[in-house]
Amino acid sequence: MEINRKNALRFWETVYGSELLVSDCFGTLIYKEDYGDYTTERLYEGKKHNFGWTIDHILPIKLGGTDDNNNLEIMHWKNNQEKGDHNTFVINNIRYAIYRCKQTVDGYRGYGIINQNTGIRIDWKATKHKYF
Repeated sequence: MEINRKNALRFWETVYGSELLVSDCFGTLIYKEDYGDYTTERLYEGKKHNFGWTIDHILPIKLGGTDDNNNLEIMHWKNNQEKGDHNTFVINNIRYAIYRCKQTVDGYRGYGIINQNTGIRIDWKATKHKYF
């Protein structure tokens, strides 16, 4: 998938349907219309928040990842920056790792993200129980 606004919003609808405000896989709130917006702040529950998000390559391109939808994750832009091009990374003091999905074991294709403390997958394929 070429990553641009039109395709990102289409991907959102595939993953989240008609929901407008959701949490990314790390629990950070994101708002559908704020794709690529790193500056706008919206009032939510009495506080200002930036809900900007991007599309992340779970397995970074530099490490052999592709633009296949099963390697993509909708993510708050700050979390995407923190993750960077790493196999393991820390967000909000929790260590995560990239996980290669095993179709014969967990039924999904591509890559996912696993919480290394709990061993629980947090990516959209695991939480939504679907894949391309």
